[in-house]
Amino acid sequence: MTAHAQATVTAMWDPSPPTDKVSVYEVCVGTSSLSCNVQLTTVSVSQTMLKFSPKPGQLHYVAVRAVNAKGKGTYSNEQQFSIPSIGAIPNRTNPLNTLISPLAIPANDPDGSPLTFTHTGLPVGLSMNQSTGVITGIPTTSGTYNVTIFVSDGLATASRSFVWTVGAGATSDTTPPNLTITSHTTGLVVTTASVTIRGTATDSGRGGSGVAAVHVNSVAATGGTATGNNTANWSRTLTLASGNNTITIEAFDGKGNIQMQQIVLLYSTSSSSSTQPLSVTSLGSSRNSPQVAGTSIIFTAAAAGGRSPYQFKWWLFNGSSWTLLRDWNSSATYTWTPSQASSAYQIRVWARDSTMTTDVSSYNRTMPFTITSSSSSSSSSSSSSGGDLTITGLTPNKISPQPVGSAVTFTASASGGRSPYQFKWWLFNGTVWTLLRDWNSMTTYTWTPTQAGSGYRIGVWARDASTTADVSNVNLSIPFPVAAAATTSSATSTTTSTLRITSLSSSLASPQAVGTRVTFTAAVSGGRGPYQYKWWVHDGNSWTLARDWSTSNTVAWSGQTRATTYYIGVWVRDSTTTADVSNVNKSVSFATR
Repeated sequence: MTAHAQATVTAMWDPSPPTDKVSVYEVCVGTSSLSCNVQLTTVSVSQTMLKFSPKPGQLHYVAVRAVNAKGKGTYSNEQQFSIPSIGAIPNRTNPLNTLISPLAIPANDPDGSPLTFTHTGLPVGLSMNQSTGVITGIPTTSGTYNVTIFVSDGLATASRSFVWTVGAGATSDTTPPNLTITSHTTGLVVTTASVTIRGTATDSGRGGSGVAAVHVNSVAATGGTATGNNTANWSRTLTLASGNNTITIEAFDGKGNIQMQQIVLLYSTSSSSSTQPLSVTSLGSSRNSPQVAGTSIIFTAAAAGGRSPYQFKWWLFNGSSWTLLRDWNSSATYTWTPSQASSAYQIRVWARDSTMTTDVSSYNRTMPFTITSSSSSSSSSSSSSGGDLTITGLTPNKISPQPVGSAVTFTASASGGRSPYQFKWWLFNGTVWTLLRDWNSMTTYTWTPTQAGSGYRIGVWARDASTTADVSNVNLSIPFPVAAAATTSSATSTTTSTLRITSLSSSLASPQAVGTRVTFTAAVSGGRGPYQYKWWVHDGNSWTLARDWSTSNTVAWSGQTRATTYYIGVWVRDSTTTADVSNVNKSVSFATR
């Protein structure tokens, strides 16, 4: 028996010899062996074929047997086959003249037949690999394209259609660069205070805007720039404190998009053996729960004690059973992209140290994580939108880090979607996210930290009028380390007044053309001289150091890279303070065009 297919499948068999005196044939079609759960059909003896419509993407079994006056014979050898299916392909929008992220067509053919992919209507500049179905390229002509994808296994052809829009003119690159840490893994125990953090960063396939900078704990790394799709090989030497040290690495592309990773290093003068048992000290996530299905979430574990190096094994609980996400590995991070909504998910990490080689954990830790359905907006709201909702900025009014007890006001700005907007504010302390303020129309939040820490992040969710569920349409977070409170000697009691910044002025009025050299001058009074100054620049995404502590109260700045609103900030300390904190600080905005 053989199977042939076009829109339907035709099962064909050879007739039984006349001596068998066959009265009818029975044809069994099922999705498992001889289950006949698709159909069991009786066919006239004069007919040796049967047409039927199989479900795409499902393995089928077909067999036939003859029936005569003595009863039913045995079934023939089963034929297994399937016809291909294509999953849903969402409508896509891409900017003109920008490399797209490769699009893989979700095709399936369980019998393993080789597939051939073809198409009609792809945007000009894009091409499809006929063997893999992957679409790549750079769209070179703007417009709206009605695309149809065809996949064939030689028996049948499946198709899917969607709309691909290529934006006219240059569209903003909103994809962060790739960031890799090559020198250390989180949870590692080191025995020297000085460590060099190294890695790579590239914008290849992510928009091609280049890598503008890499920061390690908010300080620029060496070699942290690269043009276009080239790779930046960055490094930064740090001095660790005794115990756990959270290190935040951020890569910025030329459009201001940020990719962030964190590792935790334990500095101990004796790592050969620990007097403490192994423990998982923290299990955190790059995004706070809940998130919508399809969101990529990075989970990071930190371990201490025992005997390094450590290994980790990752698990997922879906509400009824545990499944393995990744087997033993030295990486303390796992990226999970859930495809379905559930409030019952739990992420678990096992940890073992170098004294354990069997498939058991010395210690484990679990955290719940809720996934919701994708938020949707009505056609009327999207038609009146100026584009998708976007958080255009999240800016503090003071430079990071600030000492404990400093009140810092964060301001979020949004555009697109359908107003009015609402915002929900979160705090990450290096281990877990906690809610600062629930949904509200206020775009600002004032936070006064009570403890020092290098792992703090302030996060904001935003939703527009099309969403009422407790999910964000978009979200954004920025690091904000907090330093220990500055201490002053008894000599301050002899000063006549408190140290203050009386003015912060610029040599040229705002705005100025990109690249213009502008000198900023700070004037101070009070406190106990001599004074020292530390200068900072905020580019709309994060603060970077312009010049470290010195006695100069001026700084010349010409490092603008694009038209936007920058902030120039200055820390000031007097002779009573030697720690790397400010007694007072001030910032002013300065626009470029």
